[in-house]
Amino acid sequence: MQEVPRRGLLHIYFMEYNYIEVDKEFFPTRCKNYSPNAKIEVRMLTVGDAKLLAMIDENNSSQILYTILQRCTRLTNLKLDDLYLADRDYLLFYLRSCSFLKTDEAFKFKIKACESCKQPATFDINLSDLQLDTLDEFERQFKVFDNIIIIRPPKIRDMQYKLKDAELSRLLTYTNLVEVFGSVQAAITNVLQLDAKSYVLLNNYVSAMKCGIREELQVTCPNCGHELLLKWNFSELDLLGTIDIRILLKSILSIAKYTNYQVTDDLLYIEYQMMDQIVAQMMTEENKAYEKANGNILLGG
Repeated sequence: MQEVPRRGLLHIYFMEYNYIEVDKEFFPTRCKNYSPNAKIEVRMLTVGDAKLLAMIDENNSSQILYTILQRCTRLTNLKLDDLYLADRDYLLFYLRSCSFLKTDEAFKFKIKACESCKQPATFDINLSDLQLDTLDEFERQFKVFDNIIIIRPPKIRDMQYKLKDAELSRLLTYTNLVEVFGSVQAAITNVLQLDAKSYVLLNNYVSAMKCGIREELQVTCPNCGHELLLKWNFSELDLLGTIDIRILLKSILSIAKYTNYQVTDDLLYIEYQMMDQIVAQMMTEENKAYEKANGNILLGG
């Protein structure tokens, strides 16, 4: 286990292309199963990328995130489809950490009641707070009724099975069970016919292949100081967060109206966010000055 690294110190910044090379050691797989000459570079999200992200929902999340990675990464000696899902997720978190203002980077995690003081609490979880589980083994074989099953961490190009049963979904996604038995239903049927010992062993082997950002974190209750263990399940919608297209477009129009500056799709999103804050502050100050000049605010009020 290691801390999720922050951007900045060990990265090479290419001014010409605005790309950042991400150190291989930062990824959950540490890029051990890629070409030794593989290189992964990313650039910050633009306003155009943010508009695309604003379209994301449960039905198109995989395709939207794939398109954003196509637009925001530059891969050398590595195809995007061959990227492990755990590395993809880290890369998207990384994009989030360098593309948004700090206030929008953090996750808001709410609990209804602390187990000690019984009070509700909200936690801002920054990417630097999260822990990373790494992986050293990339393939294992397992026998299911005279069939050799390959257990491996999934890549982007591999089918992701989303069933009502999360455990079965993981078993099918992390193995070639469907390919061996010919269909999802046949794979499920054969797995459920395993004896208890074999099923537990298969599940343990699959669990050992899981790596990436750990979905738990030790925190302190802000009300009473009690230590809590937060647990959650990341979905694809959590990786880059969500953007309200109505708020985004309204803000872009406000900037254009107030400053006569046209926000284009190639503007970095974080620059747009800073402009939005500055314009909002300027408008507030001008409104106060106008009200004061017209006697609506008393001196010393």
